[in-house]
Formats: sequence, C-alpha cells, structure tokens
Amino acid sequence: MDDLNEYVEKLGLLIPAFREYWDSDEGCNHHGDPSTVHSVFSAFSDLVISKLKTGTLENGQRLFDFIESVVDAGGDPANAACTCFLENLLNATSETIAPKAFVSLLGPKSREYCRAWDEFTGVETEGL
Repeated sequence: MDDLNEYVEKLGLLIPAFREYWDSDEGCNHHGDPSTVHSVFSAFSDLVISKLKTGTLENGQRLFDFIESVVDAGGDPANAACTCFLENLLNATSETIAPKAFVSLLGPKSREYCRAWDEFTGVETEGL
C-alpha cells in the first residue's frame, strides 16, 4: 500500500470521520505537506487522540493492528506511523490522554518503538 490515497481510505474505514477531516483545511494543511504519508498519519493521530481523550474510540484493537501492520512492513509508511502517529500519542499522554487508553492495544513492534522513544526522551510511559 504505497499510494497516499490508499492510506487515507484505509484509515477512513477505521474512523469514518477521518476522510472528511483529511479533506478539510484543518486536516490536510495543518500537518505540513499534504502529499506525504507523514501528514496523513499526523492528521489521523489528531482524531485518535481526541477519541481516546473522550473514551469514544471504537475498533481500537483493529486500528492498532493496522498500525502494527504498517510498522512491521517497514519503509516510509512505517516511519510515518511511528514518528507521526505513535510519537504524537506518546506526546499527548502527559496532558491529554492516559496511557492505559492505548498501551494495551499496541502490537510488539509498535510497543518496541514506543519504548525506544521513551528511552530517547527520558520519559516512562506507564504500561510500556
């Protein structure tokens, strides 16, 4: 799945509001160059963080299984999923969301990346 639109569509299946958000000025233009998969995962993280904060995330395990499959596949999309999705979630844990809202949903490679990010930043995310 190398095409940016494929990622937008797939993430839209996980959170239906994503497609509309991505097409909005706030969604695609707020996150840098809208032609990169990094922007897609960054915008997607906004919605996931919002839903985790309010306790309204549906299909959480399916969503994080998809993220794990992207991370496991490697390449540029994996970098985007790690640096623009997982890092955004971790950075939101101190002020916006509790780690218990998502840590248990992480796959092995995602968890490994999050632990490495914690080590790099000197943070200890509860549950990792």
